[in-house]
Amino acid sequence: MIVKNEASSIVGTIQSVKGSVDRYCILDTGSTDNTVSLIQSAFGTTPGRVGSFASSYRRLFRSRLLTLQRRETAFLSLPVTNASTL
Repeated sequence: MIVKNEASSIVGTIQSVKGSVDRYCILDTGSTDNTVSLIQSAFGTTPGRVGSFASSYRRLFRSRLLTLQRRETAFLSLPVTNASTL
């Protein structure tokens, strides 16, 4: 998951998938709120990592997330959504 300043919604998002997740890998792209601490708190003892990568070049975000996930997991699931269709 790629996030930035999602403090208002991240806990609900995590709670909705927590039962299906055995490990998490999230890339924060420069949050200035408490998104990262909320992620870590919401996942509790679930193993995982929040990476950090701030850049103005958005095309790098997905590539950076894939690199981070390859270090953390044996299998990878990357759901793709198009926010313009939501």
